[in-house]
Formats: sequence, C-alpha cells, structure tokens
Amino acid sequence: MRPHSNSEYPQLADCDVSPTTSDQDQSSKWTALFGINPYSNDWSVPLSFALTSQHPEHVALINRLCLQYLPEYLPKRRERREFGSYPRRELRIIILHLYLMWQRDERLFTAIPMGNDKAYGLKKYRFMDGRYPSLIHKLNNKGLIDLVSGYSAEKPDGTREGRTTRIRPTDKLRQLFLTARPFEQTIRRDRQETIIINNRDGERQDYKDTAKIIKARKAVDAVNDVLALHHVGLMNQTADAVYQKVWNRQRKRLETRCVSTTQFHKFLTRVFNNRQLTLGGRYYGHWPGQIERELRPYIGIDGSYTVEWDYSSLHPALLYAQIGLEIRDDPYIIETDVVGHRSKDHEVVRWGRTESKITLLAAINAADRESAVLGAKSKIRRDTGINYAAADIAICLDLLLIRNEPIGHLIHQDKGISLQAQDSRLAEMVMGMFTQQMKPIIPIHDSFIVKVEDEDLLLDAMETAYQSLFGWLPYKMDDDKSLLPRGMRQIVAQYEIGPGTIIKLGGKEFTPTNWYRGQVDRFFGQQLKYGYPDYRGES
Repeated sequence: MRPHSNSEYPQLADCDVSPTTSDQDQSSKWTALFGINPYSNDWSVPLSFALTSQHPEHVALINRLCLQYLPEYLPKRRERREFGSYPRRELRIIILHLYLMWQRDERLFTAIPMGNDKAYGLKKYRFMDGRYPSLIHKLNNKGLIDLVSGYSAEKPDGTREGRTTRIRPTDKLRQLFLTARPFEQTIRRDRQETIIINNRDGERQDYKDTAKIIKARKAVDAVNDVLALHHVGLMNQTADAVYQKVWNRQRKRLETRCVSTTQFHKFLTRVFNNRQLTLGGRYYGHWPGQIERELRPYIGIDGSYTVEWDYSSLHPALLYAQIGLEIRDDPYIIETDVVGHRSKDHEVVRWGRTESKITLLAAINAADRESAVLGAKSKIRRDTGINYAAADIAICLDLLLIRNEPIGHLIHQDKGISLQAQDSRLAEMVMGMFTQQMKPIIPIHDSFIVKVEDEDLLLDAMETAYQSLFGWLPYKMDDDKSLLPRGMRQIVAQYEIGPGTIIKLGGKEFTPTNWYRGQVDRFFGQQLKYGYPDYRGES
C-alpha cells in the first residue's frame, strides 16, 4: 500500500538546529525535532549507489522534477528519446532511493556519504562522481529534502565518532511521488561491479581484469540475471524490511540493523580477500544472506515454498580432503561433562554439538590456540546466550583435536579464507548448473535455497560438484533449515500447491501473508509489461 503524504512530520527548513560536537547532543536535538533519531540504524538506510529502472514512470517522474525545480538537469533536445531521456545519473539514483524509502515508510532517512573517499574514490567500484554533493544541496535549497548534516567529533578518550549525512523527502517531493504510478518492483541494481577484492584490512582495492576475474564476473552476473526475473521475499512478513540485532565489532556491542528485503537487494557480489583470488571468494550482498537463520525457512521464490540444503561439516571435510582422506563421522561429536550457564536465567546447560562446531571452526580459522579459545567463547555467548569458562572451552578443544587427530597439524593455521575459496568454488559450480537451466538459486556460503520443485536438481548438482572436486560424494547433506519436512515438500511440488493453501506444521497452521502474495502479484504485473515470463505457480 502506498504511503499517503503526511505533513505532521516537522520540516527541516522550518527549524533552526545547529550541529553540535556530541553524538548524544546531536541525536537528542534531531529526536526532539523529528520524533525519531535520524542517525539511528532503526530510522535510516544507506544509499544504494547502483539503482536503475527503465520504467517509463520513473523517466516521467524525473523529467517532471526537472521541469518544476531543476531545469538545468533537463536533457538536451538531441538527447530525448521515446519516453524522454534520463538526466544525470546521480539525480536518478538519489531520487530512486528516496522513492523506495517513501514507499516503505515516509519517516525513514537515507544515509549518504558526502565525502569523496567512500562514495566514488575507487574507479572499479564507482557509481557516482564528485558532483553529487552539490546536487544534494540544490535539492535542499529547493525545499525538496530534509537534510541532517553529518559530523565528526573527538571523544574524551581521543578517538573520533561521527555520522554521515541523512536526507528524506519533504512534503513537496512526496506530492511529486504521488503523481507517479507504482514502479518500485522494476527497480534493480545497475550492472555494478560484482567482483570485489579487499586488502588485508578489509578495504576495497582497485584492480585490473584478468581472464580469471572476467570468468568469475560472468558467473555472478549470470546468477543475478536469473534472479532479476524472479521474486524473492519473506512469506511471513508484512513489510519489505527486517529489524534485527547484530554485533558491531568496532563498537563491541549489539546494535539494531535494518535489512532491506526489496527486490533490488537480492543480487550477489563475490568478495576475495588479501588481494588474492585464491583467498575468500564467497558471495555476499544479497538480503537472504543478511537475515537471521530463523527467518530463512520463510523465504519464498515466485510465491513458491523453498528448501535449503547445505554440506554438513564442510570445512573439516575440506581439511581431510587436503590429506587425501574422506570424512566418515561427525567431527563435532565429543563426550564431555562441561557445562555453561545461560545468561538470561542462569540455567545450567550441557556442552553440545553447536558449541563443538563453533569451537572447532574457531580453531581452524585462528592463528593460535589462545585466540581460538577466546573467539569461540565470544561467539558461543553471542549465538547461544550461554557462558562457558575459557578453561572449559580449552578442554573441549583438546577433545575435538583428539577426535580429528589426522588434521591436527592443520589446526591453528589461519585456514579460514583459504577454505572459503574452496567452498565458493563448490558454490560456483552448483549455481552454474542452475543458471544453465535459467532456474533461480540463492547461495548462503555452503548452503543453497531453491524452489521445492527444484530440490532434486539441487541435490544432484551438489553431489556432482563435490565429486568432481574431491573424487567422492559428500559425507552428509542437511535440510534442517527448511520450513517443510521432505515428505510435505514432495507433495507441494507434485501437486503444485501455491501460497494460497494453508499448511499445518507442528499442530499450527501457516500460510503466506496477504501482503507477501500481493507483492508477488505486483512484481509480475509490472514484469509482464516488459514481456518477461510469469513464473508464479498455481495458487
């Protein structure tokens, strides 16, 4: 449902609030003004620099905006096309993002960096040039946006804190949005750079294309091209955003983050580490990989139920494969009397497989024993809410090393990103088999989400890819993160049961929300205008 214009929210142009040098003072002033804190992650979303839409309504909206307020951005006569021509790229990207935020919740702000380094410093990842800050100020001077300036201030301990600039549409721009027929389902990411290479500090690096990079880029683009034709959403939601707690490593605290589940956030990028194509290489950027694990079973594709399969114990299995051994037992099962205490109620909890998995993987990723124990302790506490003594974790780590004695010499060798390169190669092969048949697939590291009717194809692809790399079938594959049990999935696939059918799970009834079903219909309604196929099943 499209938001209605609401003038009860204060307009920045009507107020005189000067910036301060304190984060708390800044937040309190703007909260008093707007009723919300624009610097909070709850009420702001970072600008997506790679937005595009070829919909005539978007072109008409931009041209109306230019005619009324920004005539200098109108295209020259010789540049006009059938539906008019796009003005400069920066304007249409900014307006597209403001339009999307207005569609979701007109109180939301867009966070936009006004400095060259973050927005357009590296040529390989450049979406906008250095002229767009002046455009932001022009929109503000015309009364089209509220602008909350960013700042940087020194804290008492000598460190610096700061926030980027926030903007949102005023009533004047919202009234212009109301003149356009809906086109948000046709907004996609432009042909952005899908291969990202980071340095050792995790910062993006410029690079020159090689044959291997070009091949990897084509594979990612092929997956994204298929996903562009399909609707991906959460069947149990009533809005295209999820708010969840995430751990901020820099600030060392839990923070609320808004994960946008819109259609232009479903696309992938592939990230390599330490400036090497042999390290890392996993797929990121898509919203299914950012939401909490408990929500993934509710992901729907084109209104169809989905299934998620993953390789069980993959990283230990990869280490065994390096020494020519095939893993045959669960590497995480140990016998121990170690107990911990749950934080919320101090309940005594016995050590289990989840804790063993976290600990062994921490040891594989760490460079030494001490950092492995401390890393496992921290992650166990965050993921399970259970506190274990470091000494007890060290005891369990010793038991895990005894159980996995053949690969003991490979532990504490900082193997994480090199193993990620191998599991990303597996993912590339599995997804390639799907894109060849123009079928959608969503990777989550070593697991994959597909429609229930494509489950058998996925299992064959996973086994084929694994066997081609290592010469034997995977030890085990799990579907424990799927919403429907396998027998029910087979019934759903066989009889093409659509999202309108009520399904009983564990004594409870479940059916996708009307909002989700409406979004699917709206997506394909707008897609059909471009002559794209309708992939919805029977409902």
